[in-house]
Amino acid sequence: MRPEAAERPSLCLLPASAPQVAALGPSNWGIDGNYLVSPPVGFWPDYVDAVAAALASKYLLPRVLVNRTFHTSSNGVLAAVAAGNAHVSEPYFNLGGFYGGKPRGVALTASCSVLGYDSTFFVNASTAATTVQALQALLRADESRAVGVHSEGDWHSVQPAVPAGTPHVVIPGTVDLAEAVQSGRVFAGMVSGAPNSTYGFQSFSSNIVSVRAFLMPPPPSIVPQCSPGPADGAAAAGLQLGVPALVAAAVAAALRRR
Repeated sequence: MRPEAAERPSLCLLPASAPQVAALGPSNWGIDGNYLVSPPVGFWPDYVDAVAAALASKYLLPRVLVNRTFHTSSNGVLAAVAAGNAHVSEPYFNLGGFYGGKPRGVALTASCSVLGYDSTFFVNASTAATTVQALQALLRADESRAVGVHSEGDWHSVQPAVPAGTPHVVIPGTVDLAEAVQSGRVFAGMVSGAPNSTYGFQSFSSNIVSVRAFLMPPPPSIVPQCSPGPADGAAAAGLQLGVPALVAAAVAAALRRR
């Protein structure tokens, strides 16, 4: 990429058509996505690959390569997107979270929603909690009891379901979080979807659905960002759009086909 493009990258300045994707981890989230292997496998990596293929097809590009940069925290990912150091986040980002004290969809630009997850609490089978109300009572009884989550965004989304002041611990890996609950390091865990079935946990819904989406730089970044190159027709039209607009269009098209 040419140096002058570093502040606000654009697809037309990337020789291999490789959008910069900011990702959390790398971690292994089981069937949702294992980012410890190359290439990553699972639902979310497959989703991003499908969007890349849709972009290439729609805009007559030879291919669109996904170039991931991993960050150790959700804020690190979102800071990279906000600064224009990445075109887009991974699509698993929780719109119930916050960035810079604002809802993520306000502080940044969100794509159309990708899907919604049931935010599910789980505890050891010996714990007398089978509902979120029972969990709330147990957390109030001992204010040192912590809830383990995969990310700050996950915590933001379920915070209203637990007593104010409940401590939380961010534990990225699926197995690590399960083992933290099993060992008593944290009193309960929360995951999007179902917890690891190998440990015999008691699980129950938080009654909160977390909506997921790509996050892109805030407006006015979604504007034509470069002059037309040698391509013509649909390809030229696609190349004149910044990657945020391309990703939003591809996601919308994919959802319309469902």
